[in-house]
Amino acid sequence: MRSLGFQGRRLTQARKVRMLTQKSLAEMVGKSSQAIGQYESGKIEPTSDVVHRLADVLDVGVTFLYRPAGAPSSGSPIFYRSMSSATKRARDAVEYKLEWIDDIVSYFDERLDLPVFEGVDVDVPSNPLLIDNEMIEIGRAHV
Repeated sequence: MRSLGFQGRRLTQARKVRMLTQKSLAEMVGKSSQAIGQYESGKIEPTSDVVHRLADVLDVGVTFLYRPAGAPSSGSPIFYRSMSSATKRARDAVEYKLEWIDDIVSYFDERLDLPVFEGVDVDVPSNPLLIDNEMIEIGRAHV
């Protein structure tokens, strides 16, 4: 795969998944928060040394920071158990993790030829007490 250079969106994803602010990440890698913001926006590209420190701190591979990011989530709603207890930082982390899952699914979808799932047509009696062991063994209910 051809490298397209440092991917600021990947840095943003990794930082938010780790629930770090730009300021805290900057302190951990010895850079300013403005520099982190510029890396994320793509205005400047970090040196190789800085990329390695970012990867170490964020616990991602260096290649991850150079891999193009997929499109942001589809905009489908994400439901949280309790909005009042889910902080903005926690919601961001979950949303970026969901993007990573989308990336993984897309990766395998492009490379694997999986069979299409076809549901089983089952005649189920309206009264579940009428289902007997034979019906269960056969895999379809007979009325």
